Amino acid sequence: MSGVQLTPEELKKLQGEIISKSYKAGYVVLSYFVSCLGAFTTLEIMKRRTASNGWYNCFLVLAASVSMGGVATWCMHFIGDRAVILGDGQPEIQIVISSGLTAVSFFVPVIIQLTALWVAGSNEGSIPRAVLGGVLAGLAACSMHYLGQYSILNYDCIFDVGYVIGATAVAIGASVAALLAFFMLRAAWHTSWWKRALCAVVLASGLSGMHWLNSTGTTYRFKRWDAELSDKFSGSTIVTVVIVLSIVCCVTLIFLTLIQQARMLKAAKRAEQVVLAAAIFDARGRLCVTHEGFLPRQKIANSWFERSMDDVFGVAHPVFLWIFRASRNWSAISHLIPGMRGHLLRTGIKARLGSLDDTTLFEESGTPIKDYSIVFRELFCLAAAELAADLHQPIEKLGVMYDEVVVTGLGVKPLEKGNKSVATMASSMMDLERDGKDGSSLGKGQLLFLVSRVERIEAENLEAAGFRFAQPSRVNKIIADSLRIGPRSLARRLDIMRTYYTDHHILEPGVHLGCFAIRASLAVGRRGFDILVRKDAKNQLPTIQAPFDTLEPSHIDYLDEMDSKTVSVICKQLYKDSKPGNKNAKQRQLAKNLLKTLETLKEEIEDPLFNDSMLIAQPFEIPCRGKDKDSPPGVASLIAFRIILPLHSRAPGRKLTFTPLNLFKTQQRVYDKSPDHTFFAKSIYRDFVPSMDIARSDTPNGFDPENTTIRPVSARGSTATRHSRHGVAMGEHIDMYGNPLPEPSAQPYRGPSKIRFWDRPRSISKSRGENSSEQFLTNTDTEDKKYLDLPSQQTKTVDEPDKPTSQPLSSAGTSHSPAALSTSLAPPTVSPTPVPTPATEMQAMDLTEEKTQPASKPPVDSDGETPVYVDALFALTVAKRKV
Repeated sequence: MSGVQLTPEELKKLQGEIISKSYKAGYVVLSYFVSCLGAFTTLEIMKRRTASNGWYNCFLVLAASVSMGGVATWCMHFIGDRAVILGDGQPEIQIVISSGLTAVSFFVPVIIQLTALWVAGSNEGSIPRAVLGGVLAGLAACSMHYLGQYSILNYDCIFDVGYVIGATAVAIGASVAALLAFFMLRAAWHTSWWKRALCAVVLASGLSGMHWLNSTGTTYRFKRWDAELSDKFSGSTIVTVVIVLSIVCCVTLIFLTLIQQARMLKAAKRAEQVVLAAAIFDARGRLCVTHEGFLPRQKIANSWFERSMDDVFGVAHPVFLWIFRASRNWSAISHLIPGMRGHLLRTGIKARLGSLDDTTLFEESGTPIKDYSIVFRELFCLAAAELAADLHQPIEKLGVMYDEVVVTGLGVKPLEKGNKSVATMASSMMDLERDGKDGSSLGKGQLLFLVSRVERIEAENLEAAGFRFAQPSRVNKIIADSLRIGPRSLARRLDIMRTYYTDHHILEPGVHLGCFAIRASLAVGRRGFDILVRKDAKNQLPTIQAPFDTLEPSHIDYLDEMDSKTVSVICKQLYKDSKPGNKNAKQRQLAKNLLKTLETLKEEIEDPLFNDSMLIAQPFEIPCRGKDKDSPPGVASLIAFRIILPLHSRAPGRKLTFTPLNLFKTQQRVYDKSPDHTFFAKSIYRDFVPSMDIARSDTPNGFDPENTTIRPVSARGSTATRHSRHGVAMGEHIDMYGNPLPEPSAQPYRGPSKIRFWDRPRSISKSRGENSSEQFLTNTDTEDKKYLDLPSQQTKTVDEPDKPTSQPLSSAGTSHSPAALSTSLAPPTVSPTPVPTPATEMQAMDLTEEKTQPASKPPVDSDGETPVYVDALFALTVAKRKV
C-alpha cells in the first residue's frame, strides 16, 4: 500500500521523529526461502569437499562461502528490508541504502563464512572445529546485518540491547547445531539429501530468526530527505541481484543433482560390466572413496566373451593369472601403455572418447577373435592407466591384484540373510560347494580389485584430488549398494584387503609341516583342481613350523620309515618313539618335536579327515623370507601330508578355504625379488610389441601383417593415426624385440641393436599365426594334466625305493640362476588337448599304488620358468593314490 505523497514541508517536520513500521508477508516468506536455498546449496557443495588442500577443495569452499554469505545471508537480509514498510507507505520516507556500503556488506560475510567453513573441517568430523565454525558463521550473519543497517542513508537505527543479544544467540546456536549435525553425519556417512535439507532449514531458520528479531527490536528515526537520496540505489536493483544469485543457486543444485544421478546410473551399469576398482588404505586402515562413498574404478570391458561354457572368466582363468602377475610387474607395462592405446585405436576397438566397440571383437562367424585375450589384457592395462590418472598417481603405485573375482549385480544373496553353519570335509557331502554353485558369471558383472596402501603424504594428495578416507564399516553399505552385492561378503573382503598389500605371507626359514589337500574343481568354468590353503593367506598351505631349523640325514631316514603312512598311524609311532624307553636320544627328541608340531597342525585344520592323509617322507624346498627386504626369497623345508578329498568337500573350520591350483602356483612366482619376474617381463614384450609395431619400416621380413587375427580398422576408428595424441606406438621408443632405440641424431637409423633383450624368434609371423600368447596363457591349464600321465622314464625313476636321496626337492627361484632365464624363452608348441572334466580327471588318477621316490631335481619347465614345488607335490600325490 502506497500512501499520499508528502510535501517538502511535511518531510521537514518528520526529521528526528520515530517512524512506525509494518511488514509485507510476501517478502518475509521470500527472504526465508532464499535463505534456505543458499544454505542447502552450501551444504551440497561442502559435501563434496574432501580436504583442506588442493585447488579442487579450495574452489568448493569458496563457492560454498559465496552461497552461504552471499545468498543465505546477504540476499535474505535485503529481501527482508524490502518487507519493511515505514509510515503509511509514502515513497519519500522508505528506506534508502548506500550502494558502496551495500557492496561491502556482500563481501564481509563471504570472507567470514569462508573462514568458518574452512575451520569447520572437511573429511573428519571434529566437534570443536564444527562448533567454532558455527560460531563464526553466526557472527558473520550478525556482522552483515548491522553493516547493512548502517548503510541506510535516511534513517538512524536504534537497537534494543535485549533483542541484539537474543538475535546473536539464535544465529550462533542455529549455525552451530546445523553445521555440527552436518559434519558429524557426513563423517559417519549417514547423510542423505533429506538430512542435508533438514540441516539447511535449521541453518536458514537461525539466520532468518536473527534478522527478524533484530528488525523487531530496531526503531527507525527519520534523519533527512532530499531529492538526490532517491537516486542513490533503488530497491529494484537489489531485487535483480537477488534474483540472479538465486537462479545461480538453483542451477548449481540442478547441476549437482544431475551429476549425482548420472553417477548413480553409471554405477548401476558398471555393476553389470567387467570393472577394475582400487582399494587403497591408509596407515590407519581407512579406505579411499569418492565423496559419494564409491570406490575409484574404471571399466575394462562390457563383458568377458566366452568361447565355451568352460571359458568363464575367474581366478583360475589364464587371463586372470596373467593379470595377477602383471599387477606385480607394473614397471614392465607402464611404458607399453601408449602403444596399447594406439593399437586399440587403429583397430577400431576403442574410440577416441573411450567407448568400446564390441563388434570388432568378433569374427564374422560370431565367435571372439583369436587374439581376444591379447585385446582384453590391453583393455585391462588401459583401465589401470586411466584409474591411475584419476588418482593422480603413477601406475607403479596402483597396487597388486586381489586373488578373487567378485561377481556383481546380484543383490543380497539369501545366504547372507542367515547364519552360515561351519562345515567339515566329511559332513559337507550333502551340499554343493558354494563356489561351484555361484561361480557362474553369465549375465552378471565382475569386479577386480587392485589393493594398495599409502602413507600420509600420498593420502593427503588423494584428498587434495577430491577423494576421501573413511572407515570401511562406514561406507560398506554404500559400496555394496552401488555394486549390488551383499554387504556382509563385501565387509569380509575389505577386512582381508586391509592387510593384503602389506602382509606378504611368506614362511619363515626353517622346517615346516604342512597338509597338501586337493580335490577336483566343481566351479563353473574351472578346470583342474582346487587346493586347501589358509583363508588369510591363499598363497600358503596349512603349515606349522617345527621347533628345529634344519633336517639332518638321520631325520630324513627316520621319516622314510613312515613314508605313505597315515597321520593316525604316525601319531602312534611318534608317541611310542618319544617315550623314555627309546634309547636313541636324538630320535626320541625328534619324535617329541614332530608329535607336538603334528598335533598343532591337526588343531589348525580342525577336521578328522586329516587323519587319513599320508606322509611324503621326502622334504621339499619351498620359498621363505630372505635375509632382508632386499634379498630374494630364501629356502625352507616342507614335510607334507598328501590327501585327495571327495568332490563335494568344503573347507573345514573358519581358517581354511579352497583356491584353484593354477592360482596357487602363480602365487609362488610373484614373491618379491623372485627371478620369475624377469621371465614375465620378457614375455610381456614378446606378446604385445609385435601388435604395436606392425607398421614400422624396420619390421623384419618374416612378419606378415595379414596373418594377424585383429579385424580391419572400422570406419569409426579409421581416423586414428600414429600422429594423434593417443597413437604413440611402442616403436618410437624401442624396437619389437625390446631393445632401446638410439637417440635422434644426424646419422640415419641403421636398425635395431644386435644385443637383444631375448633371443629373436625364427619367424614372427609363425609365432603370431600359432597364437603364441594364447598358448602361453593356456599352458597353465595343461600343467595339471601332464602329471596325470607320467612318462615311463619318470615312473621308472621314482619307482626305485632302494635309492632314497637326502636332497630336498627344489622350488621356484632356488635351483636356477637368473642367467638361465635368458634362454629358451620362445613359447612352446602345445598340441591341442581335450579339456578334461572333473570326472575324467579323477578316473585318470586311478594309478597303481607303488612305492615311489621323487627325483632329486625336478626338470625346468618347458616355458623357461623355474619349477614350483607344488608341481612335484601334485605328481607324487597322484602317483601314490590308491586304486
